[in-house]
Amino acid sequence: MMKILKFEVTFPSSLKYYDILRLEFKIEDSWYDIGLFLLELSLLDCRFSKYSQAVIATSVCFMILKFKGEPVNQIFDYVYIQKDLIFKCIIDLCFLIEYIEG
Repeated sequence: MMKILKFEVTFPSSLKYYDILRLEFKIEDSWYDIGLFLLELSLLDCRFSKYSQAVIATSVCFMILKFKGEPVNQIFDYVYIQKDLIFKCIIDLCFLIEYIEG
């Protein structure tokens, strides 16, 4: 089976989801990098193990759109994830941002 697939197998990571959302919502490179930073932060905390990779990526994209001042409700038309789950993930991301020691 792997030979038929030419060994082109990927894991559905939050980065893959974020890349898809980036294309859909036309997120520029500078904002994309901030989103990558947020995705990497989510890897450091066990609190994010309860969320799917799609929820984490969608939450990061939501935050980026909010930071840019763009309408954020459009994201709910594109993904089929419960709003409250995304908002809980955003709260956890904000907690991480607030308590970063640098």
